[in-house]
Amino acid sequence: NSSFIRAYNLQASLLVNLKKLEEAEAACSTIIAMNPMDLEAHLLLGLIHKTKNEEKDSLKSFKEAIYLKPSCWLAHFYIAEISASFGDPENARREFEIVIKLIEKEETRDPGLTFFPISFSGEQILHLCRHKVAKLYKAGSTKKERGEIDGF
Repeated sequence: NSSFIRAYNLQASLLVNLKKLEEAEAACSTIIAMNPMDLEAHLLLGLIHKTKNEEKDSLKSFKEAIYLKPSCWLAHFYIAEISASFGDPENARREFEIVIKLIEKEETRDPGLTFFPISFSGEQILHLCRHKVAKLYKAGSTKKERGEIDGF
């Protein structure tokens, strides 16, 4: 059973790389039907939905990944990105700060994807997240100065 799941994860990863998103989504659904606790399938499904601009479904998949593994920085990163695009800077900042804390711990650098390599180093991700947090804080303080907080 676990060897079938690994094979489907490989298939889904390859299909994502080939931009065959519907087939990749079907492979992930098969994995989740076999093992609802498979972190990699939820992460890949989140990436597939994000690529297809299905942010709500993407958010759901990444939240499920965090439920399975709270230290999954990759899921937190994408939740932060989606939150920022939805106009929720508070949640985005909080999620980016979680990513920073998780990556700073050496044992949590593994993003959770076996066959889908992340092309950025931990230091690059840290730098990016710190930059985004600073930018979100600056945007928040600028809005406060203009009196634009809470819709006023």
